[in-house]
Amino acid sequence: MGKFNKPSAWKPHKKGEPAVTENFEGGQAYKLSPIIRLCTRVLTSLAGERKFYQNAEDSDSDIIRDIKLAAAEDPEFILQLAVFARNCFNLRSVPIMLLAEASHIEQTKPFVARYTPLIIKRADELIETVAYIKLKKYDGERCRIPACLKKGLGKAFENFDEYQLLKYDPSKGLRMRDIINLCHPKPADIYREALYGFLTGSLEADPDLTPMIYALKKLRNSNVFDDETEKLAKDAHATHELIIKKFGSTPRTWEAILPTMGYMAKLRNIYQLLSNRTEEQIRELADEIKNEKNIEKSRQLPFNYLAAYKSLKLRIATENETKINMVLDALKEALVHSVKNIEPISGATLIAIDVSGSMITPLSRGSSITYKDTAILLGVIGKRIFQSADVYIFAETVEKVKPTGADILKHYEMLLEKDVGAATNAYKIIYGITERKEKYDRIILLSDMQCYDSNNRDKNSVAEHFEKYRKDVNPDVVLYSIDLTGYGTSQIKETDPRQVLMSGWSDKIFHLINLNEMIRTELPEHIKTWTRTLQIK
Repeated sequence: MGKFNKPSAWKPHKKGEPAVTENFEGGQAYKLSPIIRLCTRVLTSLAGERKFYQNAEDSDSDIIRDIKLAAAEDPEFILQLAVFARNCFNLRSVPIMLLAEASHIEQTKPFVARYTPLIIKRADELIETVAYIKLKKYDGERCRIPACLKKGLGKAFENFDEYQLLKYDPSKGLRMRDIINLCHPKPADIYREALYGFLTGSLEADPDLTPMIYALKKLRNSNVFDDETEKLAKDAHATHELIIKKFGSTPRTWEAILPTMGYMAKLRNIYQLLSNRTEEQIRELADEIKNEKNIEKSRQLPFNYLAAYKSLKLRIATENETKINMVLDALKEALVHSVKNIEPISGATLIAIDVSGSMITPLSRGSSITYKDTAILLGVIGKRIFQSADVYIFAETVEKVKPTGADILKHYEMLLEKDVGAATNAYKIIYGITERKEKYDRIILLSDMQCYDSNNRDKNSVAEHFEKYRKDVNPDVVLYSIDLTGYGTSQIKETDPRQVLMSGWSDKIFHLINLNEMIRTELPEHIKTWTRTLQIK
């Protein structure tokens, strides 16, 4: 479902003199430069979603403000960040926000048309981009689209075929025909001419040129899901949303659409696909889920597997346990496969996972996944990737945990059951290893960065204890601060090369850590370099 398509200035400080501020809990934090701050916000945000300390409107406003500030420094970077967020971190709504906002900023307009086809990766994002502008810039009324964006959207149309444009053409709100009439994509051949003509209503469906559309039109006129209708559904590659809404949720309708369902759709509808199916059919579904080629092609974020896993675990008390366990085991295996190609990282590592009260907010409305879930999941994935790693969870108190073996989701559940209170005393971990003189090559902090001393907010910051650890134990240690919420402040100093700011919910974080240790590249520079590797016309 579409998210948008529904009926103070920073002053730079000298190196070594970071601007000190307070986080939402009153703890010591550091201000960030606009470009770094924008990176942390973009890679940890779903547009239009609330966070523990912010409502959705304030969170979006912060991103928009930083887009404008960053554009004044490096206008092309706004589009490069959108490409990176969409293609590397697999985010959808916030890259659309970046693209739409960039199309209204004079400095960034020259880059919009060139980057749009790399940001728009799914056909409904053509509509969502225009819907964002209509909603945010024109209060839902008729809107004007900048010429640079029209040109970019016109080029992006070429990336989508009959199936994709049809699948993501909604029945309400903005339609695909509206976008075609706005940006006037030029059909490259007679096939696309027939396709655009049908979508705008100027041509009838042609059984030879547009066979999917022809089958879909006949399907929509059917009232009973019989053999003929089932064949039409397959010929039209009809979506599960369309079939289930029109003909109901029955074993036959789910069986008919299963072959054309995408990997992500199967994860999201995992329980419905199990209902009234034989053990052999469920085994086939489990094999599809854990198939390595399917996993690689789908590019799921780790928490997508966790969401499917959690939805099935809730059913285990009332459903056939053997059948559900078959798919639960497949999801466990799929998650392990999804991260197995990440390059192992040597050296002694400490992974600190924030499980405090402010981490319990869901990533989005209707999601079962919280920031706490994401922190734990990334932490236990890290335990596999770092060849020698100690794992700590922290909140009011600190506890060292010892996940062993290959089962990532089992480790996640083990950590989730631990209770260490609700505050965010991250400093206690570094204080402890300093006192015990435990030497680590790197420290990984997974948190919303609202850390403080619950006994005295003016004392005991992460930065203070990290400096003491470097002085007393290991001057060469690197602290990776992985921001999971993007509130706009940091626990570490942006100007220190051994304190590295990162953000996001993707396992790609570990690629960035490996890259940093090989070539010491800052995140914005890596984003620019990564984007240049793509084919930009």
